[in-house]
Amino acid sequence: MGEKEPATLQIFPVKIETADPGYQEVWKKALGQDNRDVSLIDTYLKDPRVKRWHPALELGKRKLPQSGK
Repeated sequence: MGEKEPATLQIFPVKIETADPGYQEVWKKALGQDNRDVSLIDTYLKDPRVKRWHPALELGKRKLPQSGK
């Protein structure tokens, strides 16, 4: 574990998910700090395509007063 990236660093994607622009736009809104729609966050928490971002969605949901958490 050094501080610099090795010259031979290679990245190989193992899974690529596709989504239409409308999906991406609403997903960005769900992740946004100005989002106040708990149901929108819940929709994406059920979606395995964005599982990597579930912790960020859950954090946003906890910050909302109407979320009950």
